[in-house]
Amino acid sequence: MESTPMKNNTEITVLSETVRVQRVEKEEFISLTDIAKFRNPDAPADIIKNWLRSRSTIDLLGLWEKLNNTANLENLNALFINEGMPQPARLQKLNRIAIE
Repeated sequence: MESTPMKNNTEITVLSETVRVQRVEKEEFISLTDIAKFRNPDAPADIIKNWLRSRSTIDLLGLWEKLNNTANLENLNALFINEGMPQPARLQKLNRIAIE
């Protein structure tokens, strides 16, 4: 994998394919579309749509929400309900999060 010094927008080469990278503050984001073009150059959106529908991706996104969006207690409560957490335990956990 080749890369150049990071500017706000740059490119890297992975397996002879060009992948765009964008820097926002201290975070770097790679282009999923560019990666998907490696699998299906004519319809990279189909690769991404299928990936987003997979069970493992949905589980990963749910975990990410739990870890990163705890300020939204309503959504967090819905996640706990889906996990089958009893109401007393849910309320206790949500109260602890709200106090923090």
